[in-house]
Amino acid sequence: MTPSGRRHRSIREAGAIALLLATACTAQSTQATVGASRNAQSSRVTASTPSTEPNAVATGSPTATTPINQSAQPSAERCTSDSVRALVTKFLAAFNAGDERTLDAVWAPAGAGWEWYSTDGAEPRFEAVARDRSGLIAFFARRYAKHESLRLTSFKFNGSAGRGDFEYTLLRQADDLKSTVYLGKGSAECTSPPLALAVWSMARDPSK
Repeated sequence: MTPSGRRHRSIREAGAIALLLATACTAQSTQATVGASRNAQSSRVTASTPSTEPNAVATGSPTATTPINQSAQPSAERCTSDSVRALVTKFLAAFNAGDERTLDAVWAPAGAGWEWYSTDGAEPRFEAVARDRSGLIAFFARRYAKHESLRLTSFKFNGSAGRGDFEYTLLRQADDLKSTVYLGKGSAECTSPPLALAVWSMARDPSK
């Protein structure tokens, strides 16, 4: 792709990010994109409304509503609002502390529920990079070295029947990023113990 083509693509993607995040704020677009995100692995991920191909923030809605491990029976008892929020809280505490052992434990392994971690802003993770489970903990370590912190400000559980979907807002801050409001969605893998995160997508709130 030529430099001009890349610039046009970036402009289109940035516009999609802002539009989808604004739509997420008014709760009008998520239902239309949840199904599409799993059906098209070539679609892009949006941080507030992530899709299956993590372009961090482009056309879908946080999917991971259909676990990779189709043979396992989902446990509605394990995937509750309380248990998933506790998992998110554990992840954020480990992220802020640079606890790599716990970070590795709270995320589902590749091939056993893992989908992606996508974000815009400082050191963005898009597309193939967002799907790279093997590089996830090293990414967290680099962000810890930049004194990045994630502080949860709201949490809403959207899961049912063993599906651990959720949405959230948080403040993201680092040496290379001023304190910024982020909107995001994610999903927990509920079909096999232990309960683990499978999807995390976030992007800056364009209204802030």
